[in-house]
Amino acid sequence: MKIVIVGAGKVGFFLASELVFKGQKVTVVDVRQKACEHIANSLGVETVCADASTVQGLSSVCTDVDILVALTGNDENNLITCQIAKKYYKVPTTISRINNPKNNDIAAMFGVDKHFCGTDIIVDLVDNEIEFKGMRIVTKIEGTDHVIVEFKLSPSSTACEKKLMDYKFVKDAKVVVITSSDGKAITPQGDTVMHAGDDILMVCTKRRIEDLWEAMVKN
Repeated sequence: MKIVIVGAGKVGFFLASELVFKGQKVTVVDVRQKACEHIANSLGVETVCADASTVQGLSSVCTDVDILVALTGNDENNLITCQIAKKYYKVPTTISRINNPKNNDIAAMFGVDKHFCGTDIIVDLVDNEIEFKGMRIVTKIEGTDHVIVEFKLSPSSTACEKKLMDYKFVKDAKVVVITSSDGKAITPQGDTVMHAGDDILMVCTKRRIEDLWEAMVKN
């Protein structure tokens, strides 16, 4: 597979290193001559010193390219590079680094097939670690406002010793699985009884997390 990486910074360097290790054919493009020389000497990859955000800059590297990855620190340059690669050179897959989360929504307008924002990734990681005491966010369900949360049922919760069908759960919240205190995984049924100390996975909307915590976790 032929891959073009635009941007010979640290991210571009390590990506190129990994791809070369996996046997891919890699070309790195950067406007900085010294950066190109460094990555060429270190990794033995082909480098081109050019402005990839111009048609001419990409002209010598986009023949039969499978993937172009734009990794510079400038969002505008990354998006324009992907647009040129897609429009003029018919590159099948373009991937762009986005530094400012505000630019996520316009990425598709520039012909970017996939994009990632380091800020968003860090925020998501932090969000997943921020928890109400005794409850954590396991994952966010892509394309929805729902999350899966995990917690141990508090002895003070009114849910204790209640059947699922008899308990009035927080709106839009559903039990996914219950693990009893002895480690037995239970597929929830209407007559399943919840006990204090049960480890419970539930789906709920983001706006209902606090309500769920107060009803089932808070001591």
